[in-house]
Amino acid sequence: MKRIDRLSYADFLERFSRGVEEEERSRFYAAPNEYSFSEISDKIRQDCGKSRLHYIGIIGGVDTDFNYIARLDPEKAFLFDISDKQIAYLGLRLCLLESSSDAGDYYLEMMCASEAEKEFVREKLDDNGGFRGFLRQHVIDMNRLEEQGDRFIERLGYSRDAPHIEEVFFDPVFRKRAMRECVRYVENLADHDEAMRSWISHNGFNRIKEAAREDRIRGFQADIVDGLEDSVKRIIHAEDIDNLVMYISNVREWKSEPSRKDGSQVGQDSLKCVLDHISDMVKNMWVIESRFSENRIFGKKRT
Repeated sequence: MKRIDRLSYADFLERFSRGVEEEERSRFYAAPNEYSFSEISDKIRQDCGKSRLHYIGIIGGVDTDFNYIARLDPEKAFLFDISDKQIAYLGLRLCLLESSSDAGDYYLEMMCASEAEKEFVREKLDDNGGFRGFLRQHVIDMNRLEEQGDRFIERLGYSRDAPHIEEVFFDPVFRKRAMRECVRYVENLADHDEAMRSWISHNGFNRIKEAAREDRIRGFQADIVDGLEDSVKRIIHAEDIDNLVMYISNVREWKSEPSRKDGSQVGQDSLKCVLDHISDMVKNMWVIESRFSENRIFGKKRT
């Protein structure tokens, strides 16, 4: 076992995070989850063949990353964001997998549903809007939320004293808001005919659950220009990565304010420079740039 594998979720976050100013830590931007992932994932997987693959991606919606991870089946995945709350939310989503038998059970665990409530919802799933009706009426049991939150932060190596930890793991309002986004995403997956190819499918769920159980999905904080390159360099060295998929989601849409410490703007040239430097650290790299209207691969490097 590598030394890096012995780190807790929180210890990994502390060791590999770079370039995030204190005032930026409280930002929470959940980029829109995306729905056209299977074709692009399968192209990369076919190109890579049976070679050992790693995934590093911005949290452009946790479900989007789970979809890419489930389709690509990398050896390990490392997800980053500028917000510590977003990284904590990723940790919550990973912990929920441990006690869930399938995707439906997973979302009910997010709502801290009792076994009786789970059974009731399963019976109503065939009714139009059954799950949404339960979500609207359900009152999260605070005792179950406290027990679950304590168990999860212990599993991740967090302490409860940070405000964002309190909100993500113990605030029922935050939990219900996150759950509404999940339900909306699942419904849209069906509309785009991608549900059976997504991580919520039987095979996809089991693949993500196994990766979470084995601590093969980690989170770290990084600014896209001022810290990402250094963080990725350390991860590549620690994991001896040869083949890398980089997922960059909507960066130029939502990251328009000054980012560098000198106040200069983040733009296409800055991002390209970072990605060029990272590509020089590995043998092969595929970059998925996701925009609101399309997904595309660019910057593929072959040796």
